[in-house]
Amino acid sequence: MDTKYRWFMVVGALILALLAFNFLNFHVSSSRNHSHFSVGTARSGEALPADMTVPFRLAYQVRGADRLVEPLADALQTELSGLPTVLEAAPVAERAAAEAGAPLLVVEVNADAYFWTPFYARGTATAVVYFGSEGDVAWQSGDPLVLETSPAIKSEGDFTLEDSSWGLISKPAYAQHLSDALAQSIAEGLQREVFTLPSGG
Repeated sequence: MDTKYRWFMVVGALILALLAFNFLNFHVSSSRNHSHFSVGTARSGEALPADMTVPFRLAYQVRGADRLVEPLADALQTELSGLPTVLEAAPVAERAAAEAGAPLLVVEVNADAYFWTPFYARGTATAVVYFGSEGDVAWQSGDPLVLETSPAIKSEGDFTLEDSSWGLISKPAYAQHLSDALAQSIAEGLQREVFTLPSGG
């Protein structure tokens, strides 16, 4: 094998590796992460709204950072649908959600301090979550938060995930990893603070 051909092989292998790490979803890695959240909830009435009778159907939307919107939407469907209070969680268009008047969750996600290499990655993912039992989350745009019926629930929360991962990890796999962990935190926080009565009933 002559030197010129050997160089073509090396360059070709490097290009294939670069493409794989940037576009394929795979990882053999270890991670360390920490999540925390705060949720504020306004309630009217002492019971859950009729549309939140357990188990209930939940519509949701994910907006924000391009690299996390799609993987977080997929991860949320899995995590939310697995909650004991949720029968089914399904993504829905903004207009359809407003017209349905059913429970709606809107998640605005952002990826801060995002750093990725094939061997080490770290990132902080944040999400602001809005929930309205009647499909109304208009206060996220600056409108007053008003409970017009009873019973009703409206809630807003801030979720943060800090992560470090090492090993072999592709760029799509790291975005999915962050999304999976953030979705789990969001689902657990909503189940504890929003989807059940304060007494746990």
